[in-house]
Amino acid sequence: MFLPISGSFRSTGTAGVRIFAEPCCGNGALVRHLESFGLHCLYAGDIATGQDALALDSYGNADVIITNPPYVDHEAMEGFPEEFRSEPAMAFDGGVDGLDLVRRLLAEAPAHLKPEGGMICEIGSG
Repeated sequence: MFLPISGSFRSTGTAGVRIFAEPCCGNGALVRHLESFGLHCLYAGDIATGQDALALDSYGNADVIITNPPYVDHEAMEGFPEEFRSEPAMAFDGGVDGLDLVRRLLAEAPAHLKPEGGMICEIGSG
């Protein structure tokens, strides 16, 4: 899961990224992984507890938002293997097409980023 990001940070010296935010941190594994490269997490929200990071006016000037939001569509959720069903549905459920939260992130990210900031967001199908 972390290989592409970790390889990028090693080869580019983090490419100017020092401060990041993770609005869908879940169990915190991604935050801990990125901090192991010396990056500072400005904000880690947890959608699973109902904390809506995007409802804040701003949580600072992050260089980048790095996130793995819920992105599974409803059809894929219905066919989930048993081991995934033990997790809270909101950790996976991205709406009818899987992109509900991704659309919000794209629309609201500028309020949380430096002017030259960016976003890395995992999305996919199931």
